[in-house]
Amino acid sequence: MKKLFFLAFMLVAAVAANAQEGRFYLGGSLGFWSDSDADETTITIAPELGYNLSDVWAVGASLQFSRVDVDDYSVNIYGLEPYARFTYFETGALRLFLDGQIGIASIKPEHGDSSTMFELGIAPGLMFSLSDNFSLVGKLGFVGFRDVDKAYSSVMKNGWGIDLSGNNIELGVIYSF
Repeated sequence: MKKLFFLAFMLVAAVAANAQEGRFYLGGSLGFWSDSDADETTITIAPELGYNLSDVWAVGASLQFSRVDVDDYSVNIYGLEPYARFTYFETGALRLFLDGQIGIASIKPEHGDSSTMFELGIAPGLMFSLSDNFSLVGKLGFVGFRDVDKAYSSVMKNGWGIDLSGNNIELGVIYSF
């Protein structure tokens, strides 16, 4: 866990050292999914910090904490997800973007051994500007590769492809300064 925080600190320091023009943004997202048929509930909290390099490109990182309750066991997931954001469409207050991301996470069950997850892919999203400083952000899905220990395949899907399930919906707010 210390390594994840150190890596996040280094990423933020590198972005801050190169910041000469553009705007920083701070925010985060929340995710919630409950499947009563499978007796599964997932809650995700993901604060993020980023920097707008231009009107089209931004870089940032998100720290993620997820709690997954499946049947009679619980799993906590702690992760770091640096990304490069490409805005491919903008009209008025609406922007559509793609986040190219690399994620690493530690999966810690309530009982048993922990494991590491790695992912590389693209997450589509949209941003709606409420003012010069505040925006609403939504992300849906993931396209790419994910490597997860088979023991946790009920919590996170292993392999590659397109995942547009309800577990990948995130809603958040961003403050630009």
